[in-house]
Amino acid sequence: MLNIFPELLDYGFMAPSILRITIGILFVFLGYQKYNSHKEHLSEFLSSIKINPARTIVQTLGGVEIVLGLLFITGTLTQIAALIALIITLVSIVLAVKQPDLKLRSVTEYILISVIATSLILSGAGFMAIDFPL
Repeated sequence: MLNIFPELLDYGFMAPSILRITIGILFVFLGYQKYNSHKEHLSEFLSSIKINPARTIVQTLGGVEIVLGLLFITGTLTQIAALIALIITLVSIVLAVKQPDLKLRSVTEYILISVIATSLILSGAGFMAIDFPL
């Protein structure tokens, strides 16, 4: 099948970069939310299932998400960061389905984030990254 815009195929190497920067911004935002609006809900949930110290765990998770976001934005250790992000996102999908009162993101958003993370695991960091393929 013919492409309508074959000239745009020359810029295909930029696709992983766009995905990487997008997921980086999302993870910085999600980590920031763990420090502010979602802190209380997640801390209460973790305390209710006897996981202590709940507040420290939520803040640590928020810090990990911010660091992952910064790794994605700079393109450092992208495949490792994408694997960790995929694990966090799959756990978040399970929590969003089983505990809808936690006020997490929707399952659809987490599925899209997991697809982006899987794509980055398979394709690498892309253009303008510190990672280089060996």
